[in-house]
Amino acid sequence: MIDYKHQQTKKAVEWSPHPGPQTWILERAEDFLLMGGSRGGGKTDAGLAWGCEPDYIDNPRFRGLVLRSSAEDLGDWIFRATKFYDGLGKITGRPPRIKWRGGGETILGHWKDKKTLSKYIGQEFQKINVEELTQTIATLEEFLLLMGSCRSTIEGLPAQFYGSTNPGGPGHAWVKKFFVDRARNKAFIDDDLGKSLIFIPSTIDNNPTIMEIDPGYVRMLDGLPEPLRSAWRRGDWDCFEGQFFNEFGGHLGEDPFDIPVQDAVGRLYGSVDMGVSHATSFGLWYLDRSNFSHRIFTYRGTLPTHGAHAQEVFNRIAGFKFTHGVFPKRIVYCRSGNVATRVDGHSVIKPVDKYIEVFTRGGHSDVEFVMAVDDRRIGCSLMREGFTMRNGEAFVRFFRGYNDTFETGILSRVFDDNDKEMYKKTKDGDDDSADEARYGIVDLYSEMTHFETRKRNAGKARVIPVDTDNYMRRNYGYINDNVHT
Repeated sequence: MIDYKHQQTKKAVEWSPHPGPQTWILERAEDFLLMGGSRGGGKTDAGLAWGCEPDYIDNPRFRGLVLRSSAEDLGDWIFRATKFYDGLGKITGRPPRIKWRGGGETILGHWKDKKTLSKYIGQEFQKINVEELTQTIATLEEFLLLMGSCRSTIEGLPAQFYGSTNPGGPGHAWVKKFFVDRARNKAFIDDDLGKSLIFIPSTIDNNPTIMEIDPGYVRMLDGLPEPLRSAWRRGDWDCFEGQFFNEFGGHLGEDPFDIPVQDAVGRLYGSVDMGVSHATSFGLWYLDRSNFSHRIFTYRGTLPTHGAHAQEVFNRIAGFKFTHGVFPKRIVYCRSGNVATRVDGHSVIKPVDKYIEVFTRGGHSDVEFVMAVDDRRIGCSLMREGFTMRNGEAFVRFFRGYNDTFETGILSRVFDDNDKEMYKKTKDGDDDSADEARYGIVDLYSEMTHFETRKRNAGKARVIPVDTDNYMRRNYGYINDNVHT
């Protein structure tokens, strides 16, 4: 354990870690460190101390990186760092950086989206600190791309990542799955990455300084309404601030089950958000005879052409064991699927044409491709309705183990700042899974209404946990009749 108070100069701020999480995190040697939980847990100060380890800042070849989610947040961190590092280094320049006493430097930046990767890819940083990880980095893909620059060719300076975070934010789902669920208070070895990681939880109770100096802040946290109290006071990762689909969770998962061919025929549906510049997401759905929907599997990938995606989707449907290769009766697709591109002087091609071509060539020209109803307000409302438990049941469930990106895509959606009735859209395409699921769920609600209307007309009406009595017409003013053939 480094005695930061002893090794800093007389001019530097005297600081020692509190017993507990602050001390533990600074003793760890894992490749990836994460500290966090509730507000006021002391994680920022721990990160400041971690960033000025003497062996590093006294080496003229040392390079570090600190990232925050925005320039404003970075400004707050710089204010604290200026006092903490007084006598150890000087913050200067635009963009700002710390010039350490030994001649090395730490770059200070903010992470807007994946496009900012180009600033850091290919560089070498022996220490990378990401403040408020769930707010700053939205996807595991972005994190791993950044970690490609967390490396060291300097003897005696091993590369290490430090992150601080609270529950909530766009990156909540991947941080919980990657760090919290696997490495809480214990080292975990990720064999695929060849990296070790640990998550050290902390709450405001582990920070005696703030408990003593500002007891009113503690009372404020205790008085918050749920779910903020659970997230901000206790650091509860199962209930967090900002989640748009706050009824969604692992309780909607189910063990995969065999769907007999006679049940699958006519009751399988697909939804697809087509992309080349961003990922393509496809979901296969089963509407059972009790009119509950089951998300069977998710495909999400990045390939160079729509035709390649179409072939991958086709192959996965054909080879999926629980549906015995039965194909969906209909696939709803995004509006961009109808955007035509001129490929030569005469012909025009649309993305959906490539899907139709692949499915026809494979002997499934009977699969209907229909442009989805793309009303975000209605879609968001129906999704939240579908995830809500009623009498112990919910309209939407999903097969565990086959829908990881679907789970992440739903859990990571936060409220739109301008319209709380919708989830926030992002520019870097990480919302494609949620958009694709929205198309599918709207279509399934419409199909469910269609089935129930036919049952009532046949004198077989019954009560089910979700109101389906002309659901979309009564509540939203229309029904998607055009998709029924």
